[in-house]
This record gives sequence, structure tokens and C-alpha cells, in this order.
Amino acid sequence: MNRNLYVVEGKMDIDKLKSIGVRYVIKTNGYNLKNQMIEFLKLAQEKRKIILLLDPDGAGKMIAKMISSVLTNAVQVNVSKQMSIKNGKVGIAETDSKYLKGILKDFLEFDSNANEVDSISKQQIIELGLTGPESKAKKDTMQKKYFLNISSGKTLYRDLNILRVTNEMLEKVIYGK
Repeated sequence: MNRNLYVVEGKMDIDKLKSIGVRYVIKTNGYNLKNQMIEFLKLAQEKRKIILLLDPDGAGKMIAKMISSVLTNAVQVNVSKQMSIKNGKVGIAETDSKYLKGILKDFLEFDSNANEVDSISKQQIIELGLTGPESKAKKDTMQKKYFLNISSGKTLYRDLNILRVTNEMLEKVIYGK
């Protein structure tokens, strides 16, 4: 059983969700939602339930509508705007952790009961040559196949595990085996 994938708007939202125990969370970068992200989410929904946890403002609602229109396995969680205001800002990052845990209770419980193990290890990624100065061509190939946003080895590792990509799958893509 695979954990859920939570979709938020920004880095501070990721930090907030990580602080309440969420493992797989990615950001849309707000209005900068790229087609690559949509395609990644389409692949991810084949392996995980997608939980949309976007800011309770106009932008968040628009982003949720855009994503929901192309995914079949997305659940939008509505957050009270009143509970998401702090220091004049509105957003998931400003939302009280206890409140978030309450509205995400069923999803968090599912995640904690998931007996999921990583589909690929950091060591396997290194052994396949997907890190370091000689890795660009291989990473480009992976990016095209899986619509990855490879900003670091850490995000590559996370995203491959989100998609449940195995060492064998990577070898096939990289080496044509």
C-alpha cells in the first residue's frame, strides 16, 4: 500500500506538512504550474492518491481547479481561510498544525499504516550514474521519461520513489536493457 502524495504551493507549505509527518509532498510553485508538473502528477496518480492542499485563496482555488481537471485520482482538501491567516498572510504554511492534523487525520492515518518501502535507494541512484558531473545526459533521459524536475539528488530520489520507479526500470530507460 503506497502513501499519499500531497500537493502544495510552496516551500514553506512543504515544511509545514513535513512537520506533521507527511513524507511525500511536492510544490506547484503557485501560478507557475508547468505542464511538466501536470504530466508528473498524471504518472504519480497511477501509484498514489493525490491530495491537493492548496492555499484557501483565489490562486489556490484556481490551481486546484486546473489540477483536478486533468487528474482522476485527486482529492481536494479544503482548509478554512480563517484558520490559515497569520501575520496578514493566508496559506497552508500559516495554518495551525493541530488544525491541519485534524483535517488530514484519515490521510495521515493511512500514510502511517502504509508498509511502503522505497522502490529505489540512494545507493542505486549513485551506481546508475545519476549523480555527479557525468550524469547530465542520463538525467535528461529520466526527465523526459518521467517528467521529473531534477533540482538535486534529493529531489530525484524523492520523485523516483513517488513514481515507484525501480532500479530495473531505470536501467531499461538509461541503457535500453
